[in-house]
Amino acid sequence: MDTNAILYYLSDRNILSVKAEFVISFITEIEVLSYPDLTKKEEEKINKFFENIYIVDLNKDIKKCTINFRRRYSLKLPDAIICASAYFLKIPLITNDKKLFKVSECCVITYSEFKARYTVNKAGLE
Repeated sequence: MDTNAILYYLSDRNILSVKAEFVISFITEIEVLSYPDLTKKEEEKINKFFENIYIVDLNKDIKKCTINFRRRYSLKLPDAIICASAYFLKIPLITNDKKLFKVSECCVITYSEFKARYTVNKAGLE
């Protein structure tokens, strides 16, 4: 999950439950927690969410893949690390960032696709 997808998820009041485990890169954790206008209440909600998910740190394989993605797709470093982390773990990358969809090695899905595949929503129960 990239940074914007996490923010969409945390603000989405229609999701009742998720049928998947969340995994994020350490870069996503840093980006989310470093928003300058983050309120104390929002920070607490985010930290509580982070307690229950797996956060991937950088390793040798992710570094190599990051370098490859930056060279091949001209990605910004944070985006390349996030893609490389998803690729290394063989999990879908949830994002609405159009430039990440060009990374053919990754299974990239939109936030809407994530909701349709992996969540139970209030609308689905009515």
